[in-house]
Amino acid sequence: TPSMLEGTLERDGTSIPLVYHVGFDESYTPVSMALHAEAVKGRAARLDFRVDILRLFQGSSTIDMVALPSVKFDRTDAALLARNFAGVIAPMRAEAP
Repeated sequence: TPSMLEGTLERDGTSIPLVYHVGFDESYTPVSMALHAEAVKGRAARLDFRVDILRLFQGSSTIDMVALPSVKFDRTDAALLARNFAGVIAPMRAEAP
């Protein structure tokens, strides 16, 4: 499945196109997190997640979007982003629907 993020970085009045295609098999990163069982035990629940896209660029690997505005078929650059995937998603409190 292709994984991509595209957009524009606005910096000092200049628009810089951002194109990140990181759907390589070696970029696949399983993410696991602890959930409190008592929050969902015995009732229907909804799990919400907070997604912080900035953490894709500021994690264990720091990616300067100006210096690296595009990752398309470069597995080494895609791996830099893949190292940060786990920090992008965080669980929020489970609640009844």
